[in-house]
Amino acid sequence: MLGLGKLGIMHFQRRGSSLVLPEGFVLVEAWTHSTNVAEKDFLNLGAYQELLVHFHNILTTTVSRPAIRVSSNNGSSFLAASGDYQEVGANGSETAETLIDTETATVTTVRSAIVHFLNFNMTIPKFAVNDITTLNLKVIPSASAMNAIRCSPFTGLISGGSINVFGRQ
Repeated sequence: MLGLGKLGIMHFQRRGSSLVLPEGFVLVEAWTHSTNVAEKDFLNLGAYQELLVHFHNILTTTVSRPAIRVSSNNGSSFLAASGDYQEVGANGSETAETLIDTETATVTTVRSAIVHFLNFNMTIPKFAVNDITTLNLKVIPSASAMNAIRCSPFTGLISGGSINVFGRQ
């Protein structure tokens, strides 16, 4: 079982409506809803070893929740097969997944989340941690360097909110 303390997991703070970032992170791209979309791709992220993906006040057209998939070919395709992502349970057991979910509840109310990617552009397995409500660890076992992400709800469309992607080299 991985010791999460050894991964250098970040903890985040808010000051009013602003997110206080750990040192060294820069805003790579910001997106704000203007028309309903099924997904939002963030491309050309290969320069970053770490990413923070901040979902802020996301609304969906159906009962759903935000999710992320990753790409090693700059968005031509995204990892989507069972086992491309592994959820590591509290007891160290792994469950094969087809994406990275940001939480377990599916609702139609506003949702916010932060997902922290480690080793994103490296040719070793990657880690994705969501520490909004509980520490939730996902492993992307691929040894390919990643360079894009796709943010989408499980079902329906994104009908409100914003997504910011921050990177650290």
